[in-house]
Amino acid sequence: MRFFIHLLLASLLNIVFAAPKSENTDAFGLLRRTPDEARRGRPKCLSPSRVKAGEDWAIENYRASDDKDPSYVDNFIGEDTQIFFGESPPSSGKESIRESIEWQWNATSSVSHVLQRIIVLEDLTSVQTEVTYTFTDGAALTRKAITLYEKTPEDQFPAAIRVFGDFVEVFAKFIEVAGPPPGS
Repeated sequence: MRFFIHLLLASLLNIVFAAPKSENTDAFGLLRRTPDEARRGRPKCLSPSRVKAGEDWAIENYRASDDKDPSYVDNFIGEDTQIFFGESPPSSGKESIRESIEWQWNATSSVSHVLQRIIVLEDLTSVQTEVTYTFTDGAALTRKAITLYEKTPEDQFPAAIRVFGDFVEVFAKFIEVAGPPPGS
């Protein structure tokens, strides 16, 4: 009973004495800052057109990837781009990434990303997805992922791509179906 009384009192106190809304306590505002701006306490607001440009880039990036568009790497990966899967060492450069993507595409009959959220910042685009890999042997695996693209909304090519999610089983299936990854 005491627990419920404390819970009720705490809830009431939070309503009556809620923290003031300010640009320094607004969580969404904090997400829209570069590290230097965060240290200075100033939010970096993007114009709606810049946000839309970043969102459009992300949507087209995933459409081309899911379609296994042969021009995908040339259109979305730069000569010096690095891609990281979790804590794994990066694949660096357009040709290395092209080989990795082709290896993955050869193992799958389809890949489908459901974009759940896109956040466009000054120097970073974050995309939350649910991706389903359907392998050439008919097996399908679905995973949730967060991908960070280190780029401005105007950049065509990210400096780095960082993919976070539980892909252990997915990569084991890639190896089972398509053999060892390129360069191993």
